[in-house]
Amino acid sequence: MLDIGERIRQLRMQKNLTQGDLVKNTFSITYLSRIENGQINPSQSFLKEMSKRLKVSMDDLLGENPIHREERVTLLFDKFFSSIMLSDEELSFLHINAKEIHSPDTLIKIYGTLLSYYLIHKNMNEAEKIFTLSVHMLPDPIEDVDTKSLMYYYNACGSYFHFIQLYHRSDDYFTKAVSLTDNRMTIDNARVFHNTSLAKQLVMGDQTLISYYTTKAYHISKSLDSSEMLARLFIIQGLQYYTNRNYEESLKKLNHAREMTNPTNLKVQASIDYNVGKAHRGLGHFEAAIESYKKSIELNNETNEIEGTVDAYKELALIYINKRLWKEANVYLSNALKLAKEFNLYYMMIELGYIEASVHKVRGNDMTYEKEMQKTIDKGMNYEQYTLVRHMARELGDYFYEWRAYKKAASFFKLALDNGVDLTYSE
Repeated sequence: MLDIGERIRQLRMQKNLTQGDLVKNTFSITYLSRIENGQINPSQSFLKEMSKRLKVSMDDLLGENPIHREERVTLLFDKFFSSIMLSDEELSFLHINAKEIHSPDTLIKIYGTLLSYYLIHKNMNEAEKIFTLSVHMLPDPIEDVDTKSLMYYYNACGSYFHFIQLYHRSDDYFTKAVSLTDNRMTIDNARVFHNTSLAKQLVMGDQTLISYYTTKAYHISKSLDSSEMLARLFIIQGLQYYTNRNYEESLKKLNHAREMTNPTNLKVQASIDYNVGKAHRGLGHFEAAIESYKKSIELNNETNEIEGTVDAYKELALIYINKRLWKEANVYLSNALKLAKEFNLYYMMIELGYIEASVHKVRGNDMTYEKEMQKTIDKGMNYEQYTLVRHMARELGDYFYEWRAYKKAASFFKLALDNGVDLTYSE
């Protein structure tokens, strides 16, 4: 059990308060520091003031009544996943208990709730802290816990890794989550099947398995008349047709998605516009594609959807590279790279590095192409971007083979083979 000083320190840090902020106009920083370091016990008046400023009850601040705390964790877990809301006091309560000694079942509920909360609010720094803490605090393997709670936790972990574009890890967690679903027609099950389908779309080439999860999610969503989930599934189907180069069918599915989507749902509308742009690019309708990508960027900016914005910038860069309009291409590549690095979008950092290297090849800068490709492959291995590594290694192997540099070619062909199943990569 955390002592009172450490509990106060953890709450203060969670709220991004300095020691001076917390005791302003009441107590000295020295007094607070000695309490946080466990050198002295706090006075009753100090505890009352901290309870008020940290927005937490006195019982919770003192860590009293452990049975009541575990019961409250369950209530907050149920409340959050039905309403997606937590008050400041409830958030503080969960943070206090995140490092306490509780049963695995209670800890799973705490971490699943907090991780989901921070993902919804796009606070990736806090999300990373909660995920890392959960790995250190939870038993391995996780056993004898509530199945629903564990499914929510795995789904949140999968969503976290999807956001930072570590797609193989995301797929691992979504696969664990889907193994915990039952036969009920619930929106929770539909979401897990949807997420698993999306993850596998990004890490494997077997469209049969992807289609299986998409179909499962579709049947549940249709039975529940969930138009938003149906729209998301039509987007995935559109992506599947795009991957198979059936661009006309892709557009049809995306039009179905738009028909199902509320015009005020800007996030889904932006995703539709982005994928419509990809289908138009596949058909060679570059002006229509540019228009769709720019619409997607505009909507993503309104909802602060960084990943979608970076994707659209990348696609615009590819169009202008195809047109040999280097100045415009460089603007969009630079914009995409800046955001990808700022928000640690690992997949996109590697893909953009690959595109930059490819531009050097087009311009005849072979030495720079070789150097940048090898550097990007190394980064891809460090960032676990095995899909892209395989594609780049295979391309670089072909390049060296054509130049009769057979030893180098062999090393890159081996690297391609070492990095998993043969994945379909499409720009």
